[in-house]
Amino acid sequence: MKKILSLIIAAILSFCSVLPVFADEAKSEIVSGLILSAKEKLKINDDEFVFSDYYQNESKSGNRYNLNWESKDKTKSSSINVEIGENKTIYRYNFNDHTKEYGKIKFPAHNDAEAMTAAKEFFKIIDSEKHAQVIDEKITYEAYENAYIYTAQRAHGNMPVFGNRISVQVDADTLKPTYYYANWDENLTFSESEIISLDKAMSAYKEKIGYELFYQVVAEDYKDTVKLVYRPKYDETLYIDATSGEALNFEQLYGEESAGGSNMYGKAEATADSAAARLSDEELAMLEEISKMLSKEKAESIARRVSEFDITDKYTVSGYNIHKDSHGKYTGRISFELKTDKNDKYGYRNVLIDAKTGEIISFSGYESKDKNDSDSQISDEQAYSLAEKFLKKYYAEKLNKMQKKNVFKSYGAGADYQRTENGIRVYNNGASVYADSSEKIRSFSLNWTDAQFPDAADAAGNEKMYEKLFGDNNLRCGYLIAYDNDGNTKTAKAVYKLEENPVLDAKTLQKLNWQLKPQAEEKKPSYTDISGHYAEDAALKLLAMDIYYPENELRPNDAVTQKDYLKLVSNVVFRYEQDDEDAFYNYLVHRGVLTKEEINAEGTVTRIDAVRYLLNALGYGEFAKIPGIFNCPFDDVTEENKGYGAIAAGLKLVNSETDTFYSSADLKRGDSLIIIYNYLTR
Repeated sequence: MKKILSLIIAAILSFCSVLPVFADEAKSEIVSGLILSAKEKLKINDDEFVFSDYYQNESKSGNRYNLNWESKDKTKSSSINVEIGENKTIYRYNFNDHTKEYGKIKFPAHNDAEAMTAAKEFFKIIDSEKHAQVIDEKITYEAYENAYIYTAQRAHGNMPVFGNRISVQVDADTLKPTYYYANWDENLTFSESEIISLDKAMSAYKEKIGYELFYQVVAEDYKDTVKLVYRPKYDETLYIDATSGEALNFEQLYGEESAGGSNMYGKAEATADSAAARLSDEELAMLEEISKMLSKEKAESIARRVSEFDITDKYTVSGYNIHKDSHGKYTGRISFELKTDKNDKYGYRNVLIDAKTGEIISFSGYESKDKNDSDSQISDEQAYSLAEKFLKKYYAEKLNKMQKKNVFKSYGAGADYQRTENGIRVYNNGASVYADSSEKIRSFSLNWTDAQFPDAADAAGNEKMYEKLFGDNNLRCGYLIAYDNDGNTKTAKAVYKLEENPVLDAKTLQKLNWQLKPQAEEKKPSYTDISGHYAEDAALKLLAMDIYYPENELRPNDAVTQKDYLKLVSNVVFRYEQDDEDAFYNYLVHRGVLTKEEINAEGTVTRIDAVRYLLNALGYGEFAKIPGIFNCPFDDVTEENKGYGAIAAGLKLVNSETDTFYSSADLKRGDSLIIIYNYLTR
C-alpha cells in the first residue's frame, strides 16, 4: 500500500512539474514522507480512510503540518487529524467518531489497568524517546466520554518540566486510542547546577516570598464581611531559584519586560429599572433613599473641584447614572467628554462618587497626546510622592491607616496602598493612584468597607500555617521553560514552586474558595461498613466511577436525606455540582426536578419521590404525568404517581417482579445507589 501511495505521489509530482511557477517539489517530498510516517505509526488503513487535505504552520520553533483523513464509508462519518513536525515527530493525533454517542454515563468494558497499558503502548509507538522521559503517570475514567485519560509529566533527571505534559485518550470499550497530545518543547538546554535542599527552599520561600496574615473583604447579597486569612504576601507569581535560593519573578526568569499594574477597583454593572403597576414597600424605601442621593449637578461640581483630575471647561458631561454596587453602596458615575477642538484631540474623564456621602471612590481619564509629548515613565519615587500628596489633600484620615502595598517588582507610574486594621493589612481595601509622564493623575481608586473587623487572636500562627502550606509535596522542584523575546525556547531553569497557592482560613487553615468559603477537599471514601451488604457490588462499582457519598461509612441502611440524594442524581444526570445550597436547589427547580414547595434539604426521601426526582431529571416527567396510558405493576403507588412507577419498572430502575413498591417508605442510602446503578446499566 505504501508503494502505491508513493507511486501516486510521484505521479502527482510529475504532473505538477509542467507548472514551474507553482510547483514545490521539495515540499511535496516532505509531505509525502510525513504522510507515510504517520500512517505507519498510527496504522491508518487505506481501505477505511482517504487522505483529504493538509496545511502547514510555520513558526520559528519549526514547521508543523496538519494531515487530515476522512472515512470512505460516509455512514461512519469519522475522521483523523495528525499534527506532525518536519522531523516526523507527532505532536497531536485525533480520531473523531461522529457516530458515537457522548454525554451519558456508562460503565467501561475495561478497567483502568488495561487502559493504562494500552495508552502507554500507544505513547511508546508514537514517540519512544519521550516515553522514556516521563513521571507522575496517571489514568482517570471520564464517564461522560466513556474514555480513559492517561497523563504524564515530562521530566529531566527525575525533576518535572513544568508545563510539558503528555495526554492519551483511549476508548473504554475498545481500548482504541482516540487522542494524543504532546505539549513538549524541543531542543531545551537544561541548567545543571547543584540544587538546594527542600528544607533550604522552604526557608528561602518563607523569608523571601512568604504568606502573610490578611484581612480580606468579601461581598455577598450586597453586604460586606471581613475574614481573617493567610494568603501570599505578593500578588505576583514568584519562584525560588533552586540553585541560589533567591526569589524570582517571570521577568527575571524569562528576560522579558512587561509593564502594568493592578487596579483595585472593579466596575459594578448598573441594574436595569423595571416598570410596575404599583410600587412595593421595598421600592418605596429605595425611592426614599434615592431622594437623598446626589443630583447630576452636585456630582459634576464635586468632580470638577478636584484639580488633579483636570476636568476643565473643555469637558462636558456625557452621562450620569446611579447604581448599587456589590457591596451594597449606591454609586454615582459621571462621565465627561472632551469637546472637539481644532487639533481633533480625544479625551474622557469618568468619576465614581458615593451617592450619599459625596466621597470620590474612583477616577479614570485619558487625553490623546501631541506628537512631541514624551512617552517616558515616571519613577517609583515620583509616583508615590504624587500619590501621597493627593491622598493627604483629600483622604488624610484614610491615608493614616494605609501602608504601601508589598510589590516584588515595580513598573513605575503607579502607587498602591493597602489599608491596615489592628496592625494587619486588608488585602482588598486601600487606594491606587496612577500617573502619566507629565505627572498628571490618570486613574485613582479607593476601596473602603464599613464592616467590622474580627479579632486576630485565634489565628493559627505561621508555624502551623506553613506546615499546612508545604504539606502534600506542595513546594516542588522542577524546571521552568524560559523563552527569549522572539518566543524561541532558550533554557530550562530549575526552580522551587508552589503547586497550589491557596487562601487559608486563619483559624482552621481550611482552603477557601473565591467567596472565602471552605473549599471542598473531598477524597474518594473507602466504605468500611458494606461488606456482605446487598448494595456492596453497586456501591463499589459506582465508587470506581467517582459516584459516591463522601463518608467512609456508607450507612447503607440509614434513610438518605433529600439533599444528599439530589446531589447524587445531579452529579450523574447534569454533571452539576454546587456548594451553595440555595443555588443548588434553584438549579434543580429550574430543571423541573422538584418544586420550591418540595424543598426539604435535611428531610428524608420516600421511595416513590426518589424515582420521581430521577425521572424528572432525565426528562420523563411530562410523560409520566399523562393519565391513563401507563400500566403500573405496583399496587401501592397512588394514581398521580402511576406513570413514574410504570416507567421506573420499565427501565428496570426498581424490581418489577413484585406487586408492592413500598412507595411511602423512606429510601435507604444503599438502595439509592442501587437505583443509580440500575439506571446506568439499564
